[in-house]
Parts: sequence; structure tokens; C-alpha cells
Amino acid sequence: MIKIYKDFFDSDCLDYIEKEIEKGKLTANLKTSYPSSYWSPEIIHDSAPVMIFDMSPPDMLLNRLNEVIDTTGQVNFMIYYWPGGSYIPWHTDDHTPMTATLYCNRIWDRNWGGVFLYEEEDKILAEVPEWNQ
Repeated sequence: MIKIYKDFFDSDCLDYIEKEIEKGKLTANLKTSYPSSYWSPEIIHDSAPVMIFDMSPPDMLLNRLNEVIDTTGQVNFMIYYWPGGSYIPWHTDDHTPMTATLYCNRIWDRNWGGVFLYEEEDKILAEVPEWNQ
């Protein structure tokens, strides 16, 4: 089941996340989506490579998550940089008990793509990228 949260993180959390996004852009420790333990060839298709930065979540982020879900166990935070021509096809995330997407874009244009599509029953629904959602 999909749940949508708007204004999920407070300003301190968002400041931290934004600093990590900038840090990730400057690091040589980026992984790519091309075949890896994270992304199978069925997910990659002919997408442009997606850059992935593993982020160590501080307690303030984990505490906020714990207000909504039980984060006992391993929690991974990854920042994805989606260049033009990148995408992922329809898939499930059944390999993990929970996944989440946080949009960190302050502006968005529908021509850029990035819409989160999901299916409930026989309907295809969409969430447009919105800051802190």
C-alpha cells in the first residue's frame, strides 16, 4: 500500500539532506545503476546511468521515520541523481519490507518527468515531484 506524506521532514532534517546531496555531487564514491547488486538488467533496460550516493542517516532522520514506521533493523538512505534519459520501468519492491521516495527538488517541470506512478487495484495513479513529499 502506498502512503503519501507531505512536509514529512522538519527544516533541520531538510538542511542536513540538502548538504548530503551537495556532498554526494562532489564525491568520487558514487555508484551507478549499471548492473549492480541494487539494479538488475530488467530494471535498467536502456536507461541512462543513474548515480547513487549512499548516505549515513543521522538520528534526527531516523527519529522522524520512527514516528511513522518501525525502523528496527537496517535502514539505507540513498540519494539518486537522475540525468536526462534515465528511468526505471514498472516493477515491485517486494525484495524489501518498505521503501520510500523523498522528493528534494524545489522546482519541477512536467517535461522533466520524474512522476511517481503506481497501481492500486485497476487504476494507475501518479504523484508529481513535490518538495519534502
